[in-house]
Amino acid sequence: LTEAAASYRAVLAVDPRHADAHHLMGLIALGAGAVAEAATHFAVLIEARPTVAEYRSNHGHALRLLGRLAEAEAELLEATRLEPGLVDSWINLGLVRLDREDPAGAVAALEVAALRAPRSALAHLNLGTAYQRAGGIEDALREYRAAADLAVDLAPAHRNAGVAAQLLGRLDEAIGAYRRALTLVPDDPDVLTNLGVALVAAGDLPAALAA
Repeated sequence: LTEAAASYRAVLAVDPRHADAHHLMGLIALGAGAVAEAATHFAVLIEARPTVAEYRSNHGHALRLLGRLAEAEAELLEATRLEPGLVDSWINLGLVRLDREDPAGAVAALEVAALRAPRSALAHLNLGTAYQRAGGIEDALREYRAAADLAVDLAPAHRNAGVAAQLLGRLDEAIGAYRRALTLVPDDPDVLTNLGVALVAAGDLPAALAA
């Protein structure tokens, strides 16, 4: 990636508005955690090619990470208008709306994502979170289970399924989900704490103490 970035900088030194170079530099910066730099590259890119949905989607994602939520939502809405089939735009739009404390709006966006990409574990996982924030715990549990079925190594899907099952009073199911999560993240303090609380409620105090 370091060598690739050096090559893209060389391209931009010759052509400061080269779209592909800005796009790839933005993705590298985003992956490295340099979110402000990524947003700058994406902004230049959109100025040059305003009708490419993927560019607007990536810009919206970067703006969300920077906490510029209103701008991020506007950018992602434009991405969904330009290319309704781009699932990442719907997922990112849902996440922005969760950040803006708009769970109903998040559900609306993430339902589209899950409908368009029924085998996307991330779409189902985030839809579950949106349902849970909106108070639909049964719906949330269904989506967490779907995510866990699609990606058995996705620890948050098992953890969140445990939380939803526990909220519904299904202790055996919650304990099983937490234990599956712990096979993937054995030292996660949140999962261990939740497991302990569920075990107390189930009356298994020695196992709760161990957790």
